[in-house]
Amino acid sequence: MKGRGVKDQRLEELESNFRPLLISCLEECRKGRWGLFGQNDGIDGIPYLRSDNGERVREIALKIHALRAEFGQPNELVERFLYYCSLRGPHIKGEPKLAAAFLNEILNDESPSLGGDHVAVNHEEETIKAFILPNQQDRYLEFLKVPKKRAKFIAQLAHFKHLNSQFAFSIPGKSNPSSLLKLLGAKGAGPQCWVISENPAMDAREMNLETALKGTIGYGMGTIISCLPGKLAYFEDEEERYVLQR
Repeated sequence: MKGRGVKDQRLEELESNFRPLLISCLEECRKGRWGLFGQNDGIDGIPYLRSDNGERVREIALKIHALRAEFGQPNELVERFLYYCSLRGPHIKGEPKLAAAFLNEILNDESPSLGGDHVAVNHEEETIKAFILPNQQDRYLEFLKVPKKRAKFIAQLAHFKHLNSQFAFSIPGKSNPSSLLKLLGAKGAGPQCWVISENPAMDAREMNLETALKGTIGYGMGTIISCLPGKLAYFEDEEERYVLQR
C-alpha cells in the first residue's frame, strides 16, 4: 500500500506537469518549430523547439503511460499524444500541422457541449444493458465503475463472446467506413458517437462517427461505437463485425 501511495503521488506530479507543458509545446510547434513528435530527430537545418521541451514532454508521457498501465486506466491525453508521436510515413502531415490538429482537438474536448462523464456513463451503461447477454451485464457494469477493472473489459473485446445475438446483425467483411456510415445514418445515427475500444487513442472518447469508423474498420481491435445509447451501435473485433440495434 505504501508503494502504491508513492506511485500515486508521483503520477499526480507528472500529470500536473504534463498538460501545461504539452500545450505550450503544441503552441510553439504549430508556429513552425519541430521536435515535439520526433518525426525528424537528427536532421540538421530544422528549427527545433526551444531547449529540450519536446524530448521532455515525451519522457513524461512515457512515465505516465507506464504508471497508468500498472493501475489499469490509461491517461487519455497521454495516449493520444503518444499516438501522434507514432505517426510516420509519406502521407503523414508535418509536425506543425499535426500540432495544430492536436491542439484543436484538445480545445474541442474541453468544450462544455461534450457532456463529460455523463455522456460516458449514459452510452456505456446503456450499451451493456442493451447488447450484452443478461447474465453478464452486472459483471461488466461493475468493471466500468472501477478504472482498474475497466481494463479487463477492454481486453476481452478482441475476442468478445458475450454479445446478445438477438440484437447483433452480422456485416460482410468487405464493408468500408463510407458504406457503414450511410447504413448507421439510415438507422438514425447522428454525427457524434461514443467509443469503447482496445485502441487507447480512441477508448472512452466522444468522437465524430466517420472518424471513429475510419479508425476502427479493418484494424482488428475490439471496439464498440455507440451511436444511440442502448439503441444503435457498431461492434468489431478480430473476427466479426456487427450492427447492434434494438
